[in-house]
Amino acid sequence: MIGKTPQKLITDRALLSDELLSKMMKEKTGLASEDLAKIKMSAEQINMIYVELSNMINELEVKLSNLEAQRVNIEQVIQESQKEIENLQTEYADKQYKYDMLKMEIDLSKETYNAYQRKYKESMIMESADIGKSNVVIVSEAIPPVKPVSPRKVFNVAIAAVVGIAISFSIVFMKEYLLRDKQKNAHI
Repeated sequence: MIGKTPQKLITDRALLSDELLSKMMKEKTGLASEDLAKIKMSAEQINMIYVELSNMINELEVKLSNLEAQRVNIEQVIQESQKEIENLQTEYADKQYKYDMLKMEIDLSKETYNAYQRKYKESMIMESADIGKSNVVIVSEAIPPVKPVSPRKVFNVAIAAVVGIAISFSIVFMKEYLLRDKQKNAHI
């Protein structure tokens, strides 16, 4: 569009179209109006549409260069992120391999420990059977409880109180029933 738009506008007009200029020419030259009508005048003006279009193109080129710079920066960030992701994936795979190896070693150690424990218990049983000293074999040592199992003093007192109240109520009701029964029999 800007290629078709001229930079300057050239206008041709008769000298008579400008009153001030035609008056001045009549005074200076003394020419008649018909002669002045034949004289043509050219005027050049800057085309404002061309200037506006040119400014718009310049602004768009600046925006385009800014967007291009942003695109280049984003591509660099993406490349750096991809390299970092690849490094992290490699590091993760290495650590996962080490973890799997350690877990396998732990499982093997646990199995070995359990096998030694079974063999130890079997050897203790065999030793006690061979010796014949006792029929009791200690398989594992007893662990003392944190809270004693008995006596439970608070529980026992509570049960005794409930049972005592129940017995006293039943005795009171029996006495009352027997007294009323005697009074009924006495009235009859």
